[in-house]
Amino acid sequence: MNHLLQKISIMRSIDKIIDVLIILLSLRLSIIIERLYHGFYWYEIHNDSFNIIFTPYVVLILYLCIGYFENNQLYRITHVKTYFLNILKIIILSFSFIVSIEFLIKVPIFYRSTLIFFSIVLFFGLFFKRLFI
Repeated sequence: MNHLLQKISIMRSIDKIIDVLIILLSLRLSIIIERLYHGFYWYEIHNDSFNIIFTPYVVLILYLCIGYFENNQLYRITHVKTYFLNILKIIILSFSFIVSIEFLIKVPIFYRSTLIFFSIVLFFGLFFKRLFI
């Protein structure tokens, strides 16, 4: 593998790692916002706000959605409208998939307000990452 292909491979790996970190940070931030919205202490985590057991599944669903919609995407030459539409598709597809899984297994994964805050925070996190990196 030549030097240029190796750099591309490293940058793609770092890009995916940053995406996973943004997902986890958005998840924690949405729990904090939801706790403050309902008038509770921000540092508490209850299974009512988000069931921690489902964290790997949520990360996997979003990772697969990001990989599907942004396959072979070049950040420097892609138009901002394309970023916006791709991230909107990622959020809508993952949102509907998580809600359908929650409905099918009959286990509460999120409060509805936490899921809405998570979608909003994740959208802005992914969008600003694509704009500035």
